[in-house]
Amino acid sequence: MAGRESGDRHRFLERLRRRLARSPGAAHGPTPLLEGEPPPVDYAGPLDDLTGAFCEAAARLGALVRRASRESLLGVLDEALALAGPGPVALTAEPETAWLEAPLLSRGRQVVRPSDGPLAVARACLGVTGAVAGLARTGTMVVDSSRAGSRLVSLLPPVHLAVLPAIALVPDHGAFLRSLDLASLPSGLVLISGPSRSSDIELELTLGVHGPGRLMIALLD
Repeated sequence: MAGRESGDRHRFLERLRRRLARSPGAAHGPTPLLEGEPPPVDYAGPLDDLTGAFCEAAARLGALVRRASRESLLGVLDEALALAGPGPVALTAEPETAWLEAPLLSRGRQVVRPSDGPLAVARACLGVTGAVAGLARTGTMVVDSSRAGSRLVSLLPPVHLAVLPAIALVPDHGAFLRSLDLASLPSGLVLISGPSRSSDIELELTLGVHGPGRLMIALLD
């Protein structure tokens, strides 16, 4: 069998052998990363500063985080538009984002809504949504699809701009789940940790396979 391995199959099996051969347990010290592996998320850091912890964790995952006020949010929007390039913009009608329709139209951009359907949203170069929470330990955002109108705007366009109020930051998943009203749970929550990524069977990290390849977060003070 060894003599018949070649090409990608040989590389995949060799990576698998190396991974299986690594000894588990803290007694052996930190496990070295294999080629192409993302660094592990550090869950042990102090969370006295939720904003700082969230920004650091989100940036580590590849998100572009921008601190902004309502007045400076338009500058972040312009940065996202430049990143996305020409094309329509998909926009939700959430409190953080609804008012951005007029600035987008004044910039010559067509605005599409979730109600326009999947094809219209998929043609957008940029999706702009709000966010109901940010999880500081992991840099994860939570988008409420019922509040946003659907999951489409956060999933289909290649670039996603999320407007997250800093007051919505919580330490971790547990704190967020405990804050939910079990009697009226949202119909769908999307937890977003950085740009879309997949390593699939080849164990090689690829961005943008199942969703936006670029993520920008406007953290509103």
